[in-house]
Amino acid sequence: MSSSPITLLLAAVAGAAPLLARQDPQPFMGQPVPGLSRAEHNLFLLGQLDFLSPLTTQDGLGPIFNEPACASCHNHPGVGGSGVRVVTRFGKAASGGAPFDPLAGLGGSLLQDQSEDLQCREVVPPEATVTALRKTPIAFGSGLLSEVLDADIEANAVNQPPGLSGFVSYVGDATQPGGPLRPARFGWKGDALNAIAFSIGAGLNEMGLTSPFAPTENAPNGDQSLLAACDSVADPEDKPDANGITHVQHWTTFQRLLAAPAQTPRAGMTGETVFNTVGCADCHVRDYVTGAAVEPSLSGVAIKPYSDLLVHDMGTLGDGIVQANASETQMFTRPLWGLALRNSFLHDGRIAGGTFHDLMVATIAAHDGEGAASRDAFNNLSAGDQTDLVDFLQSLGQTEFDYELDNDLDEFDWFFLQPWLTGPGGTIGPDDDQAIADLDADGDFDLTEFGALQRTFTGQVTSPAPAPEPVQTLLNLSVRSGGSTLWVSPGAPFNYEVRATLSNKQTGGLAMVSFDLNFDGGALAPVSPPQDGSMSEFVSPSGLCNPAGFGGTPAAGTLIQVGGAMNTIANSFAPTPSGTVVGDVAQRGSWSTLATGTTVAPSTPGTYKLHLTNPMGNALQKNVSGSTFFPVVALGIGTIRELTVVVEACAPSNYCTSKPSSSGCNPIMLWKGRPSASGPNSFHLRAGAVQGGEAGIFLFSLAPGNTPFYGGTLCIGGSINRTPVTATGGTKGLCDGNMDFHMSQGFMAARGLTPGTIVYAQGWFRDSLQTDGTGVGLTDAITFTICP
Repeated sequence: MSSSPITLLLAAVAGAAPLLARQDPQPFMGQPVPGLSRAEHNLFLLGQLDFLSPLTTQDGLGPIFNEPACASCHNHPGVGGSGVRVVTRFGKAASGGAPFDPLAGLGGSLLQDQSEDLQCREVVPPEATVTALRKTPIAFGSGLLSEVLDADIEANAVNQPPGLSGFVSYVGDATQPGGPLRPARFGWKGDALNAIAFSIGAGLNEMGLTSPFAPTENAPNGDQSLLAACDSVADPEDKPDANGITHVQHWTTFQRLLAAPAQTPRAGMTGETVFNTVGCADCHVRDYVTGAAVEPSLSGVAIKPYSDLLVHDMGTLGDGIVQANASETQMFTRPLWGLALRNSFLHDGRIAGGTFHDLMVATIAAHDGEGAASRDAFNNLSAGDQTDLVDFLQSLGQTEFDYELDNDLDEFDWFFLQPWLTGPGGTIGPDDDQAIADLDADGDFDLTEFGALQRTFTGQVTSPAPAPEPVQTLLNLSVRSGGSTLWVSPGAPFNYEVRATLSNKQTGGLAMVSFDLNFDGGALAPVSPPQDGSMSEFVSPSGLCNPAGFGGTPAAGTLIQVGGAMNTIANSFAPTPSGTVVGDVAQRGSWSTLATGTTVAPSTPGTYKLHLTNPMGNALQKNVSGSTFFPVVALGIGTIRELTVVVEACAPSNYCTSKPSSSGCNPIMLWKGRPSASGPNSFHLRAGAVQGGEAGIFLFSLAPGNTPFYGGTLCIGGSINRTPVTATGGTKGLCDGNMDFHMSQGFMAARGLTPGTIVYAQGWFRDSLQTDGTGVGLTDAITFTICP
């Protein structure tokens, strides 16, 4: 790594640490590399703006040029990409023992076909006997390619198979004249070392901008008198702006921080094996790891450009131009990444129009020279193997979830993706269409991927990724059954709930949470909908229903996966998400019940754990000025609390059925502690998901029951006792209330509840909005034995 004004500029901001990396979809083309600090991201945006902005004559444009802005050429499928613009190279072909002449004295070998003064506009001189068109190359991943180790490129030249004679194109560093030569990484002929060399060269030769590194202006067709007449701006023209940054620095920073094109599936497809077998990989080398860079986000990164970064003799595929170290028939191996979204192929863009399969077949057929053997091997493949190979090539540039393959993720992509959201335990393979939605390559499209899809949604216009937040809102999760420890009888059913709260920096907006549930005591049944009434609006088919439920068992290697407090895809992308949900879930700051469930305790006494794994949360940001769509940002993971399940003979268990409340919830009996006459004095009767803003009591007896009662079922019989009245808390009209009564050892002794006594208990509470007119709510019931 050399020291230049660009590296020094980036070094000044590299000290700000990026946020912790997480598994998200790969960036779209035109977005920055992941992991930038806020300062680096701001430099990227400034560079992008300058890359888009046309130069003026006063800025130093011309007098001869091809386009006034970098993005005039580099614009497909995003800023920094390729485009339809081609430029012309010319020269005099070798003849009679005389070598190729680039006609530098006549303005060669690059034609600048525009000028604001007609007298200075260049033409291909009559002395030229050869011309060649050059397609605009992509700049995506330029910083990563710049940091490929010299030794790795040199090793490619040493370790070539028979029939290949590629060589390293050694070039100088444009910022260090007279310095050591190093392997080129860029250019159709392997003529540029790094992103800054590309920017300096393109600034001068494509836009006419002189700089301290290239201070001499190009004269129109080599005519110095025309240059004097048409150029009134003193050289060097590239001056610092108000931020102290020059155009070349802006362009270099933007290109250097551009992300590499995606590849989906990331681990490859069946067709890559075919690609390797026919010899394509001999030149299109896949794997590199970048060296130490000023920017942490470019250091030690595994990349797959699919190029040996060598110059090869391509026979008739050569363009007839001698440039840098490459002869008329020699060309630099261009990286294949981003192939799926290019609009034309080969150095001159001659292959265009038709299906991707047809384009690839034609492109391969044009290979000659050192590429002829692989071309012939491809032609001898079966139709199925050819299709597999081409399908693999189309994965180079495919971003996860981009069903339409148009470099964005919008509601049209979601329309096609939605039927694939089936939960854990699927059988998606790398060659399946659904593989673009299997982010973690575990064979399914589940809530993990759905959360990533939310965070990646762009709408129909791809824009740079938002700057990372310096402080994340934290998601805290808890699975509990009245408390964090539950005593339960062997083989008895018990209820549990999963709750969440947000902490640290409160994020204004709607929260979406997903997680896996795992019980080491046995299989789990799908959970019930969240007990918070404000969640009731989230139903299919407008989006993902809450909870997804899904299924599976630990024994089968799959886990229950549920989603709680979840905004649907429709609400995520609607202009006005529900204010009730926004206020109640994401900003309340208290615990919210996401889901409830019932499972069965193991038959063997012991201690077991019901715990949460793979937690993930998003927050939908609100009040985004001028935006139709609401961005989704990742939540950090805070505290995760598990439920300890102690199985013993005298522990409680649930039975009977609750009465649905006026909010549509199913209130449940819970408990905390152990019903012991002499042990820890910690036993509590509890009820969850009861109506808020009301009052209630617990009923208990020494016999079970099954009697119709106030529109529900009285689950206890015989002589009935009651506890004192307790307030439910929560909000009137919502089922976010709960009841708690400490059934102390003194209380039990005063009522003759001695060791060995079997007790039956049920919750009763007021439900003033109950439509049956009773005004009463009832939980299910529990039974327990008083332990010694």
